[in-house]
Amino acid sequence: MAIHITPLGAGQEVGRSCILVSINDKTIMLDCGINANSSGADRYPNFSRVANSSNQLTQKIDLLLVTHFHIDHIGALPIFTEQLGYTGPIYMTNPTKALFPIMLEESIKFQGGNYKNRKIKKKDPFSYHFSKNDITKCMKKITGFDLKQTVVLNGGLEFTAYYAGHVLGAAMFYIKYKEHSIVYTGDYNMTPDFHLESASIPHLQPDVLITESTYGDVIKSSNSIRNLNFLNKIHERIDKGGKVLIASSSLTHSQEMASHLDRYLESNNINCTIYCDGQLNTKSYKFLGTFSNWTSQLETEKDNENFKFKNVKNFDDSLFPKLKLNEPIVIFASPSNLNFGNSLSILKNISEDSNNLLLIPGYCEQNSNAFVIKNIIKENRTRIVVPNQVSKSIRRHMNLNLQLSIDIYSFSNHTDLKGIMQLVEGLKPKNVILVHGDTDKVLKLKERVKKDLTLPCYSPENMEHIKISIDSFIPVKISNSLLQSSIEKYAST
Repeated sequence: MAIHITPLGAGQEVGRSCILVSINDKTIMLDCGINANSSGADRYPNFSRVANSSNQLTQKIDLLLVTHFHIDHIGALPIFTEQLGYTGPIYMTNPTKALFPIMLEESIKFQGGNYKNRKIKKKDPFSYHFSKNDITKCMKKITGFDLKQTVVLNGGLEFTAYYAGHVLGAAMFYIKYKEHSIVYTGDYNMTPDFHLESASIPHLQPDVLITESTYGDVIKSSNSIRNLNFLNKIHERIDKGGKVLIASSSLTHSQEMASHLDRYLESNNINCTIYCDGQLNTKSYKFLGTFSNWTSQLETEKDNENFKFKNVKNFDDSLFPKLKLNEPIVIFASPSNLNFGNSLSILKNISEDSNNLLLIPGYCEQNSNAFVIKNIIKENRTRIVVPNQVSKSIRRHMNLNLQLSIDIYSFSNHTDLKGIMQLVEGLKPKNVILVHGDTDKVLKLKERVKKDLTLPCYSPENMEHIKISIDSFIPVKISNSLLQSSIEKYAST
């Protein structure tokens, strides 16, 4: 008996999470995302490994599970169902299903425009695009379910969702078939934050644990130190009358940062307006209330009081003239990678004023504008060339003269090295597979798991096949009388 694991994406990289797992005669696809910072073959999972026709896809894959709503975990799902033709069972938690269409409709902008049911070109298998109609049809094929609810499919394949933290609705999956099992974490956080609890899963002792490793070589500072550093950086710019752009794509962590800042401004009697990317932030308030059982106990008791702001407004195009005025403004805008959209437009408007500040995430995807800008800090350069319109005309570029200050914020909703090791120790798996991490981080973590926990640990690249042999046990039932007589017989010899 063996368990087979092949990353179609997220193998020694962050992005396009899609892991293929086979247990005996059952095959499960775990997540179905894209890499928003890449194009062509590098943007999507390698679906050609699975099958060449829709019938083969559905026959070969018994189940597709999605852990959460981030685009690197869901972005290719409408392509997989509506263009490649998969019609098998798809499951995700109820909050993830509710947020799924919002995130995907926003991601249509990543494609460089509105596409009308564009089909795959035979000569170019990577010209994938999807429309709102594709999203609507895909939604009808998805089944939502609850935490700790065990679903058993025909043939005996079963799975259960456990709380992952990270974002609203995120789940880890325990998958069992006959006597063998795996746990797939997706993205998770072992530390509680402003609105979510820490990940929680029983000591399941699976045959295989597949875990993310985004911060597999980092131990993060405490939340209190993180919050203080964040607020001090912004206060300094407000005193100078500057503009602060916080590039953030997280549907819920923008609210966490905005709430800390809003209360700080109130308690210190500071006059400054906070603007938030309207569409995503407004809708996320609604879902935090709808699925309050997924949020922290503190927030539930306060009836979401933490997200009722006094200084926060949603912004539209009327914000841009205010960027030229001599008054402080703080802006939360997406996407965090600064490749397009509001965050890039605002950066272009404020980049040449030394009183202004750009805050970017501690982790930036390779090939993104944020990644390039982060390296500028290290190299002490001030000029960057960024695409004017990334996906529509990659050849048109715009020079940015970065006279503003650039710094890092660390409101990460991923666990760190300490959290990963804690999860592995608690689950007590027989084998560990590392995915969703840059090569250097994954390889360091693999050696740590092998050395400290003495467990077999693997770090497959994309399309690398891992075969894990598992001992099989045949259960034998025996009556109490026969067992007792056998014991007495052998005891007397």
